[in-house]
Amino acid sequence: METEIYLTDEVNSGLSNEFIGYVIKKTLLDAGVTKNVKVSVLITNDDGIRKLNNQYRGIDKPTDVLSFPMYASIDEISENDLVGDIVISFDTLKRQALENEINNDREAAFLIIHGMLHLLGFDHILEEEENIMFDLQEAILKNLVEEGFVS
Repeated sequence: METEIYLTDEVNSGLSNEFIGYVIKKTLLDAGVTKNVKVSVLITNDDGIRKLNNQYRGIDKPTDVLSFPMYASIDEISENDLVGDIVISFDTLKRQALENEINNDREAAFLIIHGMLHLLGFDHILEEEENIMFDLQEAILKNLVEEGFVS
């Protein structure tokens, strides 16, 4: 399975295409997707994500991650499709890592997994959906920790 990542890092976060690609690939596999796909990832700051959050969700404040899926569910994804865009605020990522006493890589992996699951059609609006999404999210992160990819 090949995953093509289009990374734009506006803040020189140090998150590499390889790191992001690996987390995305693990998320895809654990979610049952074996097709070759493409994903766009933007790493920005709180102001950049606040503007997008306001423009697309009507919420005029920064957030940690935004997802813009191209499809409503995994079933609609075809080989070599661009599945969507993930936007991460590196400012919020660092702040949350500090608050949770974890390193930036672990928080980055968590946010990438969360964003990627949204691109695959998972959501957490309803409690039942939230349980499914968050259980899968935690399982993927646990696998990354167990294999020593993040600590």
